[in-house]
Amino acid sequence: MDTPTQKFLEGDLVVATKDYFGMLKEGDVGVIVDAFCHEVCTVGGVIGRSPEDGGPQHAMEWGYIGLFDAETRPQGVRLDRLSPVQVVS
Repeated sequence: MDTPTQKFLEGDLVVATKDYFGMLKEGDVGVIVDAFCHEVCTVGGVIGRSPEDGGPQHAMEWGYIGLFDAETRPQGVRLDRLSPVQVVS
């Protein structure tokens, strides 16, 4: 499996571009504290079969942890490539 390019790097300062599932409000500023690549299922199927025979298909995807407000969300907010945040600097 190919590893996709990262959207964020650890230490990037990011800002929320719109509200995000009650976790972020538009304009919230945070920092990326962790970046990790993991395998995700992209197409479901019968476990034990190959993808060609109707089995599940997988791909690699980057995940991120952003620290925005240590008082209300000390564990951070999990982000991915579709999250409404962009790099400030």
